[in-house]
Amino acid sequence: MMSERVLLDTSVLARLCDPDPGLRQRAQHLLLRLSTGGCALAICPQVVYEFWVVATRPTTVNGMGLDPSEASAQIGDWLAAFQMLHDLPEAVPIWRRLVSQMAVLGKSAHDARLVSTAIAHGVARVSSFNRADFERYADLIVIED
Repeated sequence: MMSERVLLDTSVLARLCDPDPGLRQRAQHLLLRLSTGGCALAICPQVVYEFWVVATRPTTVNGMGLDPSEASAQIGDWLAAFQMLHDLPEAVPIWRRLVSQMAVLGKSAHDARLVSTAIAHGVARVSSFNRADFERYADLIVIED
């Protein structure tokens, strides 16, 4: 029997590296709960790119201040641990439909892209610590934190 896949949002990955032990522990518990519940954890290129941006951005501008080798090592660990949902051509028309029908504006289009990736891969669950960013898609996917 195939495990149900859960696509991890960048917010989950970033908290796994957060200097705040409470935030790190919350993310670790989430992954443990999902994996022991039989879920296959997945990431996609978008969350890898977004993590790099946050991880290598200076702390003075709301980043994590990691050097490139630290960020790269962390990404390498995730590439080994999680299933990669590669970009699929059918995600673009799905994304376009979502942003048009739901009048998505500005940076929220990134969340629509993550949802379109999930839909294109047949993934019904996304895990994020930014639940409000995905509320408009509640009839399409289940958002967990």
